[in-house]
Amino acid sequence: KAGSAIGITVGGSTRQLTYVDAEQRYITPVGQPIRYAVGDVGQVTVPGDGTNFPAISGSVKLVEPLEVGPVVVPAAGQNMSVTWNGTNDPTAAIILQLKYPNPAATSFANEQVYCALKDDGAVVIPGGLLTQFQAAGTRRSLTLVRWRTNLVSNNDARLHLTSSIDTTVVIP
Repeated sequence: KAGSAIGITVGGSTRQLTYVDAEQRYITPVGQPIRYAVGDVGQVTVPGDGTNFPAISGSVKLVEPLEVGPVVVPAAGQNMSVTWNGTNDPTAAIILQLKYPNPAATSFANEQVYCALKDDGAVVIPGGLLTQFQAAGTRRSLTLVRWRTNLVSNNDARLHLTSSIDTTVVIP
């Protein structure tokens, strides 16, 4: 526990996330979502709890919406290009998950191609990694997660702030 409430300020509006002992977590007040616009920064203030958890504050730029370009399944052995609206921001990264069932008769996606990427807007997945994905035929999907982070240090305390958004495309 890091205090009775953690403050989050976005776009001039502050919300207090109160600590719920029964759930051992901080929660956003019901009916009070935290809304933001592109370019906003989230400022987090942790009051601390005596000697158990020191006070600390920090901020993280909130992630922009993530738009995936057209997804085309290539012919066998060919590379697959994936595009998105990249930011080229060094504090942002993309997690790519290409999920599919293997063997194809499996009723759920149980394998994936997983990549951690720069948020530059494009990647080419080598055709050699796509054999089982192409054979799956159905129950395939592509998920991109834009992830931004900031690590704040204050003497012995560290606050790791993240902001993320994801987009999933079902691939027939």
